[in-house]
Amino acid sequence: MAFLPGFVWSQYDLTNYGTNSGATGLKSSYFGVSAGYSVVAYSATDNTLIGAYSSKNITSGTYNTLLGSQSGYTMTTGHYNAIVGSSSGYSLTTGQYNTMMGYKAGYSATTSSNNTFLGYQAGYKSTYSNNVYIGYNSGYNNTIGTCNTLIGASAGYNNTSGARNVFIGYAAGYSETGSNKLYIANSSTTTPLIYGDFSTNALTINGSFTVGTSNLYVNTTNNTVGIGTTDTKGYKLGVNGNIIATEVVVKEYVNWPDYVFENNYKLAELTEVEAYVKEKKHLPGVPSANEVKDNGVALGEMNKILLQKIEEMMLYMIQQQKEIDALKQQINNK
Repeated sequence: MAFLPGFVWSQYDLTNYGTNSGATGLKSSYFGVSAGYSVVAYSATDNTLIGAYSSKNITSGTYNTLLGSQSGYTMTTGHYNAIVGSSSGYSLTTGQYNTMMGYKAGYSATTSSNNTFLGYQAGYKSTYSNNVYIGYNSGYNNTIGTCNTLIGASAGYNNTSGARNVFIGYAAGYSETGSNKLYIANSSTTTPLIYGDFSTNALTINGSFTVGTSNLYVNTTNNTVGIGTTDTKGYKLGVNGNIIATEVVVKEYVNWPDYVFENNYKLAELTEVEAYVKEKKHLPGVPSANEVKDNGVALGEMNKILLQKIEEMMLYMIQQQKEIDALKQQINNK
């Protein structure tokens, strides 16, 4: 058996280097002062511990890869962890299946498992499982939250106990303290571009969006919708094309022309109507062809106008019928 200063090779594939680095274990490598110091003979296997005090307290953990000074310092029996960065995973004891990368990433994790923390102090205070925190200080203050996905520097920074949140973008959900929320943003705003609540299946878009190439355009700033166009001409809905529907209802229409049948309604003489039509080429109160061409037709208003004309026509017919009946009476009396 050959030796080099500070190295030990054994028949069990153990490699160690550094004062008080682990001297037992199977298929393992310990590099650094006190790295793997507490390993119990043959109980810990397939571990790679690199850095001063890296997993100093490990006893029987297996399949761990730790890189960095004091990485996984308090780990005892954790399994299948990949921890990279000075003091990352520092407090981990029995947790497993964790991936932590960055200075003090997952620093407070103890028994939590299935976490992915990537970035400076990502998931720093987290003690629960099944979280994904990616980015500088992402999920920093969340202690007991679970099943969160936070991506972006400082994403979800002030959330302490929320669960099942999805925050994407720089500082997205920075001040959100609840659970089941969706934030997509590039700042700490409380009105992100996209906000959702998974508990109610509600989605809010705080801005304009287009589906396809201007096929559907929604402007949430002035609350307009364009179909086939982005220019709604100031109306709430603009459609560049034909519309088909089984029914269209115009509600709460004021001044419906029942007033035509009031006793004090002044019905124009037919001679006046005739003169107006000859001059204007359209009925009184009805928009001209040019006006329709320039401004279009408001369905509610046009229906009101047409009904008024029908009611006036009925009054003319009633008047004429009375005159006819009177003439018949005169003829019959002769």
